[in-house]
Amino acid sequence: MKRPVPLRSVSNTNAPISANRPAWQHRPTPSVSQTPQREESGSGIARIGFYFALVFVFLRFSLFAEILSYKLGMNIRLALLFGVPTLLLLFLSGGIRRSFQGKASWMFIGYLTWLLISAPFSVWRGGTFDTLKSAFLTEFSMFFIVTGLVHSIEDVRKMSAAIALSGVANLVVCRLMGSYDTGRLSLPFGTLQNPNDLAVHIILMLPYIIMMFYTAVGQFSLWRIMAIPTAIGAVYAVLLSGSRMALVALALLTVFIVIRSTMTQRVLLLGSFAVAGGIAILFLPSLTSQRYMTMFNSEPVDIVDMNEYQGAVGSTEARKRLLMNSIRLTFENPLFGVGAGQFAVEEEALQRSMGRRGSWQVTHNTYTQVSSEAGFPAVIFYTGSILFALAGLYGIRTRGFQRNEQVELLGSVSFCIQLSIVGLAVCSLFGSLAYRHYLPTLLGLAIVFTHIAKRQLNQWSAVQPVRPSPATNTRPVLPSRR
Repeated sequence: MKRPVPLRSVSNTNAPISANRPAWQHRPTPSVSQTPQREESGSGIARIGFYFALVFVFLRFSLFAEILSYKLGMNIRLALLFGVPTLLLLFLSGGIRRSFQGKASWMFIGYLTWLLISAPFSVWRGGTFDTLKSAFLTEFSMFFIVTGLVHSIEDVRKMSAAIALSGVANLVVCRLMGSYDTGRLSLPFGTLQNPNDLAVHIILMLPYIIMMFYTAVGQFSLWRIMAIPTAIGAVYAVLLSGSRMALVALALLTVFIVIRSTMTQRVLLLGSFAVAGGIAILFLPSLTSQRYMTMFNSEPVDIVDMNEYQGAVGSTEARKRLLMNSIRLTFENPLFGVGAGQFAVEEEALQRSMGRRGSWQVTHNTYTQVSSEAGFPAVIFYTGSILFALAGLYGIRTRGFQRNEQVELLGSVSFCIQLSIVGLAVCSLFGSLAYRHYLPTLLGLAIVFTHIAKRQLNQWSAVQPVRPSPATNTRPVLPSRR
């Protein structure tokens, strides 16, 4: 594996330097040509593995395999077809060791380890074994694939582009194949038949669509032309899903954008959200609008459909009951939980013991899903991986460096990955995502980007010290006269 070559400052050594001028004026920021484009290019096997990983990520996020299976009437295991060679190339290239770097990585690996440790204590070992086998093969493996085969900022951009392109494909599929049987947008097949799951899926890909706008090369790049209309379409699709938790997630993401973004980013992103909201007000189905109104008023003045209204209110009550039962099961089984994937089984037994009928549903909250099914240690590891990933991204400071294309690129990628991790953390409050591929993939991208970006900034610091703040006194200290 090649090590990055330290950058060297190119300056005129014969030029006089005034003692009263700060040092950074004589140490130029590296230009794009001076900056290594691939910090660790990896072996030829690693590069082949990376392109397999790109296809694998696209297949997982675009639902292409599910669409083919639905159309052809048979299970097309495309993910398995590309996943096995990708994992093989990962091990052959030695990239697996790159997955063990940083606190966020160790927290996530601790989460996976505790899932295995708690499995023998499951209330139904066979069900837990099936859940974990599927999760480790097709979901959790995404973490090791991303961290082990992504070697450069350019690789991060390509992987992000694969997720963004998946989002574009999803919106096309929603337009062509989406159904409104209950007045809410959903897909008639696969893992996103539930409108809430569809909304979460689109929200988590939205930051990568935004990233393509900020990182596209050229003023009239195809990505720049597509990104804003696609972002507006994504927000509108989320609103069409009628998912109240998705509406809350969008509101919290908007707050994050206002706090963490630049003025230009605020104008573009909030403007896109405003346009999508305006379209929604004009064209949103009445049943969907009625569902949103239950968030603010338990009895709207005009009830379009009484059955749908009662269903929305009943859904809220059911979620509250599931949340309380998941907390109860957590404290009854604080160390190992009831077993991965077994909350519905144990919750049904709990309801039956109280003379009620169980709902056989998941918790609709990832944090209590993890705590009830694998205990407190698992949820500590799960939450810790998210917090440490955000802390690492927040630690990437580009202020003080002279602005150029590379510095702007790092800042934009960092902001969008932060937005995706925050979106995941928020959506985890309302969805059951413990065994899905979202956390492994987005966490892996955050970790590998943080590692590469910090190394890049350290190289730049070697040739250009960070500019002192305006409050710093840069004048030389003169000896006092006696």
